[in-house]
Amino acid sequence: MESDPYGFCHDLERVAATLLSKPELNAFADAIRSKFDAAPVNDYKRRRWGERLKTALAAARNINAYIALCEQTKLTVKDCKVIAEMYRSRRRPGDALAWIDRGLAACDAQTSYAKVYRALAMRVVNAGKSQRARRRWLS
Repeated sequence: MESDPYGFCHDLERVAATLLSKPELNAFADAIRSKFDAAPVNDYKRRRWGERLKTALAAARNINAYIALCEQTKLTVKDCKVIAEMYRSRRRPGDALAWIDRGLAACDAQTSYAKVYRALAMRVVNAGKSQRARRRWLS
């Protein structure tokens, strides 16, 4: 993946995520983590390995490791969406809504994600929250 002049390994982590089992994904994420840790801070390689690691951790549904990685790197609106989706898949809508709130707060500067977050919030709320929470998100 490091020296690939023809681009055969471009976004390989996305393809691997669909093919590997959970233990294999965790091993794959560990291998990517070693490359991420070896790269200098504020370097392109570190950012690129960080994105690859986020993809692998999201595919493995490892929420704690994903959040820890986001603390090491810059937390983006997309990261909040991924974390909210992971919590929603674990049937924890309260935690998902908290991450949606963080994402909506970050949306002020990035309006392109606002509609996506609104739709995601409605899906999470309709999945099992109370009527009061539904009214809160509809207003």
